[in-house]
Amino acid sequence: MTSPLYSGATYAEAMVAWLPYKLEQLGLAHLLNDGPFADLGCGLGTVIATFQQKYPHIRFIGIDRNRECLDEARKIVSPDTLLIQASLRAISLRDNSLAVVFSHKIYQLCNEETYAEIAKEIHRTLRTGGVYFASEPMIDYKRPFLELGLVPMYEKESIIFKK
Repeated sequence: MTSPLYSGATYAEAMVAWLPYKLEQLGLAHLLNDGPFADLGCGLGTVIATFQQKYPHIRFIGIDRNRECLDEARKIVSPDTLLIQASLRAISLRDNSLAVVFSHKIYQLCNEETYAEIAKEIHRTLRTGGVYFASEPMIDYKRPFLELGLVPMYEKESIIFKK
């Protein structure tokens, strides 16, 4: 698989090209046949809807605290997508239930205590061998993940942790 091109792509299109590419590079492509995937701070659902066009077999879960965003997301994601209105500090999913968790710039408005709580929820819901992809520089945010035992697999403009 060659590196995906980003020129002219929306964020959602770039994510759908880049994440599978990076998972393959890391020897984790099997996760693309697994699921569910969770989008933390899913907003209007554009990343989920774009993923579903290419990977319709994967079950997606979108989590956001904004009801209006989730109402809009419901219009473009597949009907079997679970959309949850919740704080990321208290995700109402079972322990070890997610193969892939991803987020985009959710930490910029958080204090250290908040992102430590989010890290605990990601760790709790992510199954062993699953990954968390944070699409943002994590230099200031990665300590709680490391303390929980998540292992950085890739780290540049974004980071991928493996449980």
